[in-house]
Amino acid sequence: MNLDKKLIKQRFSKALATYDDQSAIQALVGQHLLALLSKAGCANPQRVLEIGCCTGLFSQRIVEHYPAIKELWCNDLVERAEIPLREKLNYFEGNLVFLPGDVESLTLPKTMDLVISSSTFHWFVDLETMLEKIRQILRPGSYLAFAMYGPDNLHEVRQLSGIGLKYPNPEELLVQVQRHFHVISYESRREELWFPDVRALLGHLRETGVNAVDKVVWTPKKLRSFINDYQTYFGGKDGVRATYHPIYYILRSY
Repeated sequence: MNLDKKLIKQRFSKALATYDDQSAIQALVGQHLLALLSKAGCANPQRVLEIGCCTGLFSQRIVEHYPAIKELWCNDLVERAEIPLREKLNYFEGNLVFLPGDVESLTLPKTMDLVISSSTFHWFVDLETMLEKIRQILRPGSYLAFAMYGPDNLHEVRQLSGIGLKYPNPEELLVQVQRHFHVISYESRREELWFPDVRALLGHLRETGVNAVDKVVWTPKKLRSFINDYQTYFGGKDGVRATYHPIYYILRSY
């Protein structure tokens, strides 16, 4: 997949201050990922790597869910994410290590009990290579748990603007991960968010960094047309909707 990592970093860096207030879907997805992981039998991991920690909201949930963690390695593309991360985890008694940079090119810590990531894997350029890279740092019998987004994600925006990520087909990705891991569980869901109007929706996308796909110049005419069409096709008594398509994979290393 062709992705502009510089642009992604720029957009998410700008969204750090507003991400927490706008990340309702991301919080829901992370919570369900942890529930699936526990159901799969992952208990008391001590060495954990989180990929794509952003402001540390999900990092908090991980630590609360697994209080026995002794070492938590948190990666994010945005170096400044370390500040809110450490503020949120100032009570954590284990060793917290921040790994800044593009995880696809970083050297990762070895002998992990758990690698976990929520709402990040769809930003990878080469997911196949990344899966193998993660497999090599996990102890045998340890877990990889990740949630990413599928083809229906924000399809309303993509349909009207032509802008959006090329998301993987969940079933095809399932075949892909089976080449590297034993699949414990897999789920594909749809979640809807409703906004009072289209401008509120666009603000939500901007303030979570989700718009980090392409540089697009919105002329006043183009913006008016988009707003009118979105309201017409995807509006209702509760405002306008946006569909999220989270897909969940709980995997175990051989």
